[in-house]
Amino acid sequence: MTTMERVVKIVADHMDVAPDRVLGSAKIMDDLGADSLDAIELTIALEEEFDVEINDMKASEWVTIGQVIEGLDALIAENAPKDAA
Repeated sequence: MTTMERVVKIVADHMDVAPDRVLGSAKIMDDLGADSLDAIELTIALEEEFDVEINDMKASEWVTIGQVIEGLDALIAENAPKDAA
């Protein structure tokens, strides 16, 4: 499953919206109707799903689903095991 597919599933489930509304350009607060509590719950669910820690400041910068996906991909890459030289 890709990062996008996993994010779409989590957001659709937590926000009780149809998965086809969870587009890369969709704004979490404006388009999907999230409030601040929803945003916190989504952050926790994403941390659990992707086994990463999302800085609160970083999470507040993620406005669209596309930004969430890009941010998660960057965190995953940062946390990937480094090959021994």
